[in-house]
Amino acid sequence: MSSVSYDHQHPHIEELMTLYNSVGWTAYTTHPYKMEGLLDRVDQVRCARTDGELIGFSRAISDGVQVALIQDLLVHPKWQRHGIGRHLLTSMMEHYSGLRQIVLLSDDIPEIIAFYESCGLHDIAREEGKAFVRYLYE
Repeated sequence: MSSVSYDHQHPHIEELMTLYNSVGWTAYTTHPYKMEGLLDRVDQVRCARTDGELIGFSRAISDGVQVALIQDLLVHPKWQRHGIGRHLLTSMMEHYSGLRQIVLLSDDIPEIIAFYESCGLHDIAREEGKAFVRYLYE
């Protein structure tokens, strides 16, 4: 496999749609006009590329003082389990290391949970608090 490079540049919407589709995140790509907004107010992005192709992506928003929300972390299926997701997540967590909270929402899939735990995150149930969410499906 080719070598992987990392950058903080906003990717083109077309390559981002290709990556989201590769992992089955079609809720994002069903409405291409909404994809444009994914990067409008983002605080940080991390991209992984090989031979110019976007193979990994992460984005986050933050108030810069207390909380950061890592919104997305995805790696093309053929590049998963090569340390790319770990690199992207670690880079984000290092950037926000001075904040009080780093938040990430995830599907309840054992392999994904194990990955995040191996990166130093843990289930909110371990804390003295609760997390609340309301999903607005179309």
